[in-house]
Amino acid sequence: ISMIGGRDFSVSQFNRAVQAQRSPGSVFKPFVYCAAFASNPPIATPTSIIKDEPWGIDRPDGRWEPKNFYGRHYGQVTVRKILTKSINTATARFMYERLGSNRVIELAKSMGIKSPLASVPALALGASGVNLTEITSAYGVWANQGLHAAPISVKYVLDKNDILLKENTPKTIRVINKNVAFLMSYLMGGVIDEGTGRSLRSMGFDRPVAGKTGTTNDEADAWFIGLVPDLVTGVWVGFDDFSKSTRHTGARAALPIWYDFMKSSVDGPVKDFSVPEGVVFVDVDADTGRKATSNTTNVIREAFIVGTEPR
Repeated sequence: ISMIGGRDFSVSQFNRAVQAQRSPGSVFKPFVYCAAFASNPPIATPTSIIKDEPWGIDRPDGRWEPKNFYGRHYGQVTVRKILTKSINTATARFMYERLGSNRVIELAKSMGIKSPLASVPALALGASGVNLTEITSAYGVWANQGLHAAPISVKYVLDKNDILLKENTPKTIRVINKNVAFLMSYLMGGVIDEGTGRSLRSMGFDRPVAGKTGTTNDEADAWFIGLVPDLVTGVWVGFDDFSKSTRHTGARAALPIWYDFMKSSVDGPVKDFSVPEGVVFVDVDADTGRKATSNTTNVIREAFIVGTEPR
């Protein structure tokens, strides 16, 4: 629909939507878990338990220890809670110990990330720079049931008599199956309903939506990428000077801009993400990830690829 690369073209011709390489922070985390779901067999499900506690690794350039926001650790947590609450340490540990960065890089590249991605533990937390267009396009795969559509800037060209001279149609290719795409959309819906993006609901956006916030070190970059079934929009807020801080998280700086654009861009009948035949829903204990019983007090309805649901 549109691309905004800066505040004033007469002041700066640098298009930050396609030229700026910025650390995506936590908006990269969904690629980690998508790679786990897409593996054959899946390495994790939305209710897999991962330990969140102080953790780090020794590297030639020193010890690396990821930190959680506010320094809090959650103990044994499900994948859903990790993504919803955007927990850093558990995500980095999961990729390093159980998944491997190469799987994540391969998946992200297939989904449309063109920028170089470093095979380092910090990749899980968005350490490698990307541009806004490519990562927004990659998020579109989850809305598009696993198909990647290469971005185009010119849809068609007409002459003065409205005769069609040229037309560009998006080229699509399947990169993940429909089941995995739906799982990711369903999980990121939790980010909006109960996680770091929940302020979107208080603003009045009541349609089905999935998304992820992102904030880099010292709040230098603030991100929000959100998708509805027919449209994906990404917002980055920051300064050309990397040393300057936005002084806000992605939820406070980028998400309201997303809302202002989307509230007038999405209309018509409410549409939800299509549920593929290979997905089943099960009531589970939100804390343990196990199948709910009559005694379970914190019950949520979780989505699983058929055959991976808790028995």
